[in-house]
Amino acid sequence: TLFDRSPELIEHGKIIGWLIYPIAFLLQLLISTFYIFIRISLFAYAGTIILNVMKRRGDFLHIWRTSAIALTVPFLLTIAFDLLPGMKGYSTLITSIIHLTYIALAVKYYPKQPR
Repeated sequence: TLFDRSPELIEHGKIIGWLIYPIAFLLQLLISTFYIFIRISLFAYAGTIILNVMKRRGDFLHIWRTSAIALTVPFLLTIAFDLLPGMKGYSTLITSIIHLTYIALAVKYYPKQPR
């Protein structure tokens, strides 16, 4: 292999080998956080559509916060579904429906639009 033929590469690997795990942890944390913010934002956009359909007042910021809170149960279900091998294909669909349901239930408490 390439590592067996190059003693400099083996020495370099021994020097920086301890850095691999902290860097991988930070990258995973960054990617996961970015994914969660994107998901909250997409469902907040869907929530603004639900606001208009239900004729309720609200800004994107309000529905974004509602979407962030409504993500708690679907997020925990996603973790539980990862433990069940048969649910991996359906977990995104199920959690998305639950997330939208929570948002729709919360929008009922927003003030109505003036006529």
